[in-house]
Amino acid sequence: MKEIRDIEWLLNWAFENQRVETAIKMAIPKLPNISGGGFKQLMELGVRVDSSSAGERWGSARCHDDAVIIYDLVCRLPKEAMGILVIHARAGTRPDWCEAGIGCEEAVLDGRGRTKKIWRDPINRTGLIGVQTKWVGHRPEVVEFQRAQYLVWREALKVLVIPVNKELTNFQSTMPRCAKQPWEIGLREIIKIPA
Repeated sequence: MKEIRDIEWLLNWAFENQRVETAIKMAIPKLPNISGGGFKQLMELGVRVDSSSAGERWGSARCHDDAVIIYDLVCRLPKEAMGILVIHARAGTRPDWCEAGIGCEEAVLDGRGRTKKIWRDPINRTGLIGVQTKWVGHRPEVVEFQRAQYLVWREALKVLVIPVNKELTNFQSTMPRCAKQPWEIGLREIIKIPA
């Protein structure tokens, strides 16, 4: 019987716990070094002498077959979605959606707690133009970008569920448990990935 897990948990399991990327890199044989001794050995002996321990290389790079399938499915996604998924799967996080929202302009205060004023003639303090302000919080374009990334991440999770369920042997995935647009419902999510 397949173990039922959230798609987010499966990605984190494959990339962080199983270290699927390392296992894939270790499985690909290295080409001989053309400029050094490996190529020279190949030319003189007709074979390349591998002095590394293959057992050591493979022993540290094993991972579950389902993790490799998940890796393959993630690599089939569009580059932007793949990048966002991999970054957060490695760390076990979710994209920041700027919970605080868009910031605002605030008046700059002087050492006495009064607003700093901008004068046309600062020496005589005549011709008041306005008050000095600074931006506090996230700018609108940053909030828009971060929330768009969150939506891409969540949609990519949803897209992976069906192929993951078809191909995995030991796991069955459920839809992501994260909110579709948490900024609209004012939901503060605490990330907890089950053990």
